[in-house]
Amino acid sequence: MTNVHELVPRSKSDYERAHAAIQAGYPAVEPILGDLIEWLQDCNWPVAKILVPFLQSIGEPLVPHIWHVLESDDDVWRYWVLGYLVPALPPHAAAPFRSELERLCYEPRHNERAELLDDRASSAVAEEVDVALRQIDPNDAIGDCDVLDLMERIPKLEHPVGREEVARVRVRFREDRGALSDDIERKVIDRFDERVRPVAPVDAG
Repeated sequence: MTNVHELVPRSKSDYERAHAAIQAGYPAVEPILGDLIEWLQDCNWPVAKILVPFLQSIGEPLVPHIWHVLESDDDVWRYWVLGYLVPALPPHAAAPFRSELERLCYEPRHNERAELLDDRASSAVAEEVDVALRQIDPNDAIGDCDVLDLMERIPKLEHPVGREEVARVRVRFREDRGALSDDIERKVIDRFDERVRPVAPVDAG
């Protein structure tokens, strides 16, 4: 098969063409990346299971094709791409997806929630993509109640196994701006459900 378009699988069990595409490698398959990603519309298909590791290895060149999927109305396809391709991107390539992942985590539409896209986005964030929490300047002179109020507004990312990411908070007392308050850090963490194990460290370093 000399024409690169002949490397595109023609059925969900077209092992021959899937393996031929992998053997050709990148950048030879660059013109058909979009066609190959179409086979991730259902990752239960045999050909999808063959192609996923190969596509994950390509990295940044997948970005425009991933956007094409995420901007489509195929929520099942979006689910699989969020689960397999977005987390495999290097950090600098994944960064442009931050705002969309945040939206899916915190403000999913009804159809997106029905297809578990919010869970997929949360998993992608937990695995690879850095979604920044609200930053608190350690030099800010704020009191105990102010810290607790800020923590109430900091978004929490639920891990698929039930853990939550907890932002690390350092506070300096107004009376002594050179001293870190371990006591306030401990009070902030104590506000969370005791059954939830914090992911982020809470000890002042």
